[in-house]
Amino acid sequence: MGFRCFTIVMLTSACTLGCASISDYRYNCVNKQRAKAAWKEAKACLPEDKHCSDFAKGYQAGYLDVSRNGDGSPPPVPPSCYWGPDYQTAEGLCLVSKWYEGFSKGACDAMSHGRNHWHNLPSHASQCYAGCVANEAGQSATSFGEVQYLQPFHPVSNVPRAP
Repeated sequence: MGFRCFTIVMLTSACTLGCASISDYRYNCVNKQRAKAAWKEAKACLPEDKHCSDFAKGYQAGYLDVSRNGDGSPPPVPPSCYWGPDYQTAEGLCLVSKWYEGFSKGACDAMSHGRNHWHNLPSHASQCYAGCVANEAGQSATSFGEVQYLQPFHPVSNVPRAP
């Protein structure tokens, strides 16, 4: 009887979560595992002073950021675990600095591993658009046998707006 109740609870939970939630959870888990694996690989090539846990946390956060389609820019403030009074000292600021160093290294490694290129979407519309642009420029139209990709949209804040 216990197994039957467990099965019903699990099926009910799966139905209420929805596919998107399960897919999102899996996406996050896979990317976290990739970040951990990349850290283990990178750690072997780094000098001993970079082996601290704060550098490792930053490295994995940077790798994860790029893997999730971030641009690799470090956040303006460190994670909340670095906000306490222990980090409001010279030693604490050094640890925060190690986290930021790790973030930058992790983001750079993720880009060199191609993690930032897994977010492009193939689109038939992009082929049509490219063909139209090519024709307007006097070039030959793009054949529909080629696959082109849409790049993620990153808004530009310094573009002047129309009055």
